[in-house]
Amino acid sequence: MCLCGNHSTIGRGAFQYCTGLETVTIPGSVKVIYDETFSGCTSLTSVTIPASVTTIDNSAFSGCTSLSQLNIKTTSLTSDTSLSLSYLTSGTTVMIPEGFKINGVEITIGDTGNASNYFGGANVVFPPPTPATPTAPTSAPAPSPSPASSPSPSYEFQPKSELEWTKGSGKNMTVVIKNAGDDSQTFEKFKALYVGGDKVDASHYTTEKGSLILTLKADYLETLRGGSHIMRVRFTDGDVTADFTVRVKSGGTTYNSPYTGEGDGMIAANVVLLAIVAAGAAYGLRKRHGSQSL
Repeated sequence: MCLCGNHSTIGRGAFQYCTGLETVTIPGSVKVIYDETFSGCTSLTSVTIPASVTTIDNSAFSGCTSLSQLNIKTTSLTSDTSLSLSYLTSGTTVMIPEGFKINGVEITIGDTGNASNYFGGANVVFPPPTPATPTAPTSAPAPSPSPASSPSPSYEFQPKSELEWTKGSGKNMTVVIKNAGDDSQTFEKFKALYVGGDKVDASHYTTEKGSLILTLKADYLETLRGGSHIMRVRFTDGDVTADFTVRVKSGGTTYNSPYTGEGDGMIAANVVLLAIVAAGAAYGLRKRHGSQSL
């Protein structure tokens, strides 16, 4: 899809949950991509950020589970970008230009720490280096073999994780996360928890060993709106995300989204209408019987 026209911004949540959206061409006039612009676009596979863009705000691409390629042409991004792209996973390849900076921090070749902080688990691709001027060969000792690199971490939510919670239940919600490779340090490498792009204060959850057992407290869960949320668990060497649902119970019925009460209003209106009709019918009968007795 092409966003035609001379737009300087893309508004908050403009394409949120457009599950049929697959590719987007952003015009070179756009400077700001606001919060949750493409959040929940589960079919989106490819996006190019033009050189004109200076700001990508919080959760702009959260929940884009099919995003395989993000091509960034701009050399500098600012504002809430530290959270806007941190939801990316290992299935996404991010291409950035030479000298690329986020909030003044330059991402360089081999800088896995900052790359992970700003791009989550995505595979960051740098431009190929400029070929060096050839020089006369010199004899040198054979290089010693480099040590084998350790496998990349692969964190996973375990099947016994609770990813649904009902308001008013008073119960906590527990999830279990395991490293499919080396699980021995999973608990020690836990760094932070985010829900919907916001960092959750440590007072709202507990952690235990056994892979990582993370329990969200009921009083915190009560503050969340009904519906779907994205949970992001950050480790020192990678991230993992999952969707979870907050259900709302009303009148014996449980809803996956905020309960509005509109249905109850219709029922009340129908009851009042029936009462008026019944009263009119009773009055008509009394009048007819009175006329006959005369």
